[in-house]
Amino acid sequence: MSKKIIIAVIAILLIVFVHWYFSPYLALYNIKKAINNKNQQQMQRYINRDSIKESIKKQLLAEMQQDTDLNAKEISLTTQMIDKVASDSVSDNHIAENIRDGNYNINNIILTRNGFNEVLIGSANAEATIVLTRFGYSNWKISEFRFQ
Repeated sequence: MSKKIIIAVIAILLIVFVHWYFSPYLALYNIKKAINNKNQQQMQRYINRDSIKESIKKQLLAEMQQDTDLNAKEISLTTQMIDKVASDSVSDNHIAENIRDGNYNINNIILTRNGFNEVLIGSANAEATIVLTRFGYSNWKISEFRFQ
């Protein structure tokens, strides 16, 4: 192969890697921009509601089961109540409020990679860690809130 082809292949691979590596930062920037502009359509592109709802339910149930000894009927009622709370928690406005009011200042966040397909977003004052999950090559969505 000629030198030009090798250089072109290396340049393309470098561009692809840089785009892949910085794509969660771009997604985070776009999420914050959608929140600040109150653009729900743009915000919806970055939210996986089903995953968020399931993670909230799982965390609330785990917390509830740790704190109390419930019988089967109480567990059923509690599960229904938690399902309702989790469903109400995944609206665009509620998620935007959690991010805006949850001390996630774009200038002082801590972004930590957890493997190739998950990024944890937090800050020193945050009440929860936001989990971004990769969908496809460089599309990221909020998939979970991990409460402290």
